[in-house]
Amino acid sequence: MTVSDFDSYRPPEPERRKRRGGKRRRAGAGGRGEVPVVPEATFASYYGQPVIKPPPWGSPIAIYLFLGGVAGGSALLGVGAQLSGRRELCRNSRLAAFGAIGAGSVALIADLGRPERFLHMLRTIKPSSPMSLGSWILTAFSAAAGVAAAAEVDRMSAARLPLGPL
Repeated sequence: MTVSDFDSYRPPEPERRKRRGGKRRRAGAGGRGEVPVVPEATFASYYGQPVIKPPPWGSPIAIYLFLGGVAGGSALLGVGAQLSGRRELCRNSRLAAFGAIGAGSVALIADLGRPERFLHMLRTIKPSSPMSLGSWILTAFSAAAGVAAAAEVDRMSAARLPLGPL
């Protein structure tokens, strides 16, 4: 047996029992004779902080994302209905897109805290910022959905609204 500098760090070995006839029992879990060397892992990080940070957004963002998907799907359905000549489906999907994008915008502004924050995001376009591009896409899509919904309301009211060439 060799002795090195690292032997002083090794825990002392338990004394071995002498065999007194018969089979020797092995210690450990499951009867395999394995003694756990490493303690059970605990999922905690330094200083008591959680391993994974919780998401910084709340339920209004989930509502905004869901309603944005509904609005986009409704708008595409409206385009398909217009191309296939289904007027009632076109009208309903355009109005649903406008309603969903309006409610989704309210949820986004509720998450931001103040309406001015949304307007401040529209001051500049930053291609490297998903939030900046998303706010501009939301604004452009809302305007297009609003024009389509206004045209549908004009058709429903038998051209009584002064919308001009919409």
